[in-house]
Amino acid sequence: MKKILLPLLLLSTLALRAQTCGLLLFTENGEKFKLYTNGTLRNNSPQSEVKLCGFPSDIVKVRLEFEDQSKLEKTMYLRMGVIEHHRVLKSASGAWKTVFDNDENIPSNYQNVTVVTVIQVNAGQDKMIGNLVNQPTTVTVVNTHKNCGFPLSDRSFYELYGHLKGLTFESDRLTEAKDAVRRDCFSSDQIKMALGTFDHESSRLEFAQYAYDFVFDKGAYALVKEGFSSPLTGDELDVFLKTK
Repeated sequence: MKKILLPLLLLSTLALRAQTCGLLLFTENGEKFKLYTNGTLRNNSPQSEVKLCGFPSDIVKVRLEFEDQSKLEKTMYLRMGVIEHHRVLKSASGAWKTVFDNDENIPSNYQNVTVVTVIQVNAGQDKMIGNLVNQPTTVTVVNTHKNCGFPLSDRSFYELYGHLKGLTFESDRLTEAKDAVRRDCFSSDQIKMALGTFDHESSRLEFAQYAYDFVFDKGAYALVKEGFSSPLTGDELDVFLKTK
């Protein structure tokens, strides 16, 4: 019981604080890139600068894909309550890296936002200076779970995963998986991994369809298809998602 209560208390405490993180990435020489955070594409067209806020966790996985096909992937550890500015440049060896440059407080109208929102993009070479724009240039809402602060911790998820794998009957596994995703907050990646607990493709599809209404990052839900055994099941999920 303690193992369950402690994560729940932590989630409640963080939710009450309503603290989120922000991130601004800009290239030193104006090179353009597409930015993915936690597996979700944030800008459809390449930009030299992207500013986001609303990360409910201070650990963010970023991937930059540049126009010359080079990439930068890293895990960034941010601070709550501010938008960190990081310069993107090449090291002496030619590899991309990030260097902390500055920060700014998250403005009051974004402090209680628990969705990841692109609030500024810049396709030019000049780094934007000053306050956030009043209206978002692009908005990507990825968290529509009304009670979802951030996804289940890795430890809690893998405890659930092991429990589901240990169940004898597929029907019990499906019932308990649905109960868990309705009760807790899951990421799309966790839903994809949870599909591996099922023996039958029909159960995987049923769970994936059910879980969509409760998932943290709907914008990344396409990756759930990687958990199916057949691409045809992925096509069925696509048809289902078009009805949402």
